[in-house]
Amino acid sequence: MSKVKVSRERNVDTKIVPTLLKKLGYKDDDWEADYPLSSGRTTVAADFLVSSNREDTENAINLIIESKKDTEILSNYIDQAVSYGRLVKARYSILINTNEYIVISNNNKKEIMSGKVSNLNKVFIETFKKENYFKRENLVCFSSIQISEAQKIVNTIESVKDFNKILIECQDIIRNNDGLTGSDAFDELSKILFIKIYLENCDKNFVFSTKKILENNKDGINWTKNQFDNVKKEYSLLFEKDESIALKQETVSKIVEKLEKYDLKHTNVDIKGNAYEILLGKTFIGSLGQHFTPRTVVNFMLEMLNPVAMMNDSYIPTIIDPSCGTGGFLVRCLELYLEKAKQLKFDSEKIKQIREKSIYGIDLNPRAAKVTKMNLSLHGDGHGSIYTGNGLEEQKGIEGKKFDIILTNPPFGVQISEEKILKKFSYSKTEKGQVKKSADSTYLFMEHCLNLLNETGKIGIVLPNGILNNSNDKKSRENILKNISIDALISLPNKSFKFAKANACTSILFGNKILNHDKYIFMALPEEIGYERVTQYASEIKQNDFFPILKEYNNYCINKKIYETNDKEYIILSEKPITFLIRRDLVTSKRLDASYYYSEYIFHKHISTNCVRLSIYAKEVERNLLTIKEPIKYIEIKNIVPAIGNICSYSIIENEKERPSRAKRLLQSNEIIAARMTDCEKNVAIVSEQYQNSLATNGFIHLIPIPPMTTECLYYLLRSDFNTQQIRWKSSNTIMPSIYEEEYLNNWMPKLSIEQIKQITKRIKNSIEKLQKSINDFDIEINNKLY
Repeated sequence: MSKVKVSRERNVDTKIVPTLLKKLGYKDDDWEADYPLSSGRTTVAADFLVSSNREDTENAINLIIESKKDTEILSNYIDQAVSYGRLVKARYSILINTNEYIVISNNNKKEIMSGKVSNLNKVFIETFKKENYFKRENLVCFSSIQISEAQKIVNTIESVKDFNKILIECQDIIRNNDGLTGSDAFDELSKILFIKIYLENCDKNFVFSTKKILENNKDGINWTKNQFDNVKKEYSLLFEKDESIALKQETVSKIVEKLEKYDLKHTNVDIKGNAYEILLGKTFIGSLGQHFTPRTVVNFMLEMLNPVAMMNDSYIPTIIDPSCGTGGFLVRCLELYLEKAKQLKFDSEKIKQIREKSIYGIDLNPRAAKVTKMNLSLHGDGHGSIYTGNGLEEQKGIEGKKFDIILTNPPFGVQISEEKILKKFSYSKTEKGQVKKSADSTYLFMEHCLNLLNETGKIGIVLPNGILNNSNDKKSRENILKNISIDALISLPNKSFKFAKANACTSILFGNKILNHDKYIFMALPEEIGYERVTQYASEIKQNDFFPILKEYNNYCINKKIYETNDKEYIILSEKPITFLIRRDLVTSKRLDASYYYSEYIFHKHISTNCVRLSIYAKEVERNLLTIKEPIKYIEIKNIVPAIGNICSYSIIENEKERPSRAKRLLQSNEIIAARMTDCEKNVAIVSEQYQNSLATNGFIHLIPIPPMTTECLYYLLRSDFNTQQIRWKSSNTIMPSIYEEEYLNNWMPKLSIEQIKQITKRIKNSIEKLQKSINDFDIEINNKLY
């Protein structure tokens, strides 16, 4: 069998793996790179096969090693590595990149060890040394069921890649021929796809090909139009009566030519659905980004709630997303339901119930709702209960229903002003019962979701942190605590939904309607969640803290009775990522964000007991200027360079009429201004003489030291990571989260002796003087050259 050429992770393949194998005692003849594996018609290549007999691997002791890029999450490739391992009868498979490795047992798909490549543990070395591994105990066989599963997974992985590549090529054809891109191209491609699906379903002898198009287009008959008319009748829930194909005939023919080799009727649902979803993500990050929840978040929330655990021979739980977007939660749920249905050997009637009466979704955007229907259709035809409309209103087909599961990522910050909606919710009414003129959609959706749950229902919802920590929204938190028992709170890292043009700080809340007598609430602070948060592309990254968080949560659930015997305020489960338990009676309507409870109950005890509150070192100055009578300098947060902690610029307020509402604080030299906003925590500066009697925004806290603390030492402490971490954890609000002045003064600081204060003061003072001299000298030099 000839070798298959594949593109591999060169640094891992040429350096890491060969070096590792040599270290373990293997010779060049003991292993082969790009080892070809056959699965039916599909031939793939394992990155490395280690074998005691490469001439007769069928009867040899084998090991599979799969190399991955550092940007790839190793655990995502367990199925692939196990499948390769089973096909060559290898007891273990190893996934590896330049930093870390995972060892998996190919018998049960369990991870048996993992660690850093740079620090291999003794167990790994002893297990995989040539002299230890090439023993009869590692000669294994797998059942026909395991081999069949491996073949299916390999075929699916390769076919998804292949089919997705074809779909992208079809979009390119549409762009080049008709000038349509993004969602417009996606819509047209979907029409052609469903023509193909329709024809294969209704006529097994019909060949979807360019040849047939030419044969059927004679005498001025538009074959494509006629077939799409039939599709609109068959899939009336997907396409409107007045829709038409907007592509040139030449474009249609080229797309058909690309697709004609596929038998979509008999193509595995995973292949069609997954390829379509990959295309969906790439297409809608821009135009429908706000309707798209990344798969890492979707998978995490579904696994936390685990709806399939409620499913049995006599009961199929109902799920709804009242703001479903492109259907991420619903599609994944349908996949899991149909998978469980196979295990339970459901008959056709129960499968029909899953597809038509178990999964519900609503979205205000017609295109998003349509995409959800198509997405569900290609994942197993569960599109019948998706509605276009306002998720806050009653929908025909949903009215009166009480659902088992709600999974949603509702819209943030949309002002609702329709009286017929507002009068339904307690949040949109005053204490006297009068309906307000408008209300934020976030709070209404939260209340609506609680109303949609049945008496044993469970909810997983993405919320802006404002609803959990804003001092003005205590009523909403009281409503949450009154109507559900909170199981878990996960504070997501900043800009988790940057791809959707949303910079809101967010959290995920999990709860259930049953009164929870558990002593603790599970909380976590992930640092990364599997995709980058800098751009709007949400590209996959290696670190995904959802995996270890889920593992800690499951361990907690299994051992809950043991934890219930404890009476501590908190229990730390892991430090990276931070996961912990907080005693339920300590969680109040004051705040419901996990980061706050970590800061309030754990941080200061966890780091050191040798700490004091900032209020011991400093006090706030509130010196306001009542009226501006002459032009005055105005300092904003952007006027401080965080890298050097220096006021670098200012604007001028000419008179009282031009005064911004935030321009309040009057400054004196040798005082400190420190930003209270998240992402600006290091914007801290000592007010120099040139800014004496200037105005500053109230986005700063304005501090002076309490002796023996000095201005310079206080400046050093405020800029430290020790302080800025606490600001991030304790900040509240959604769009521009910031810490309240009283909370800022409540931050913990290292307890310093007078001598330590003097030493820090001396060093900082010298650094500031040198910096200021350098800036002044540079200004003089530039001015001399310019003038």
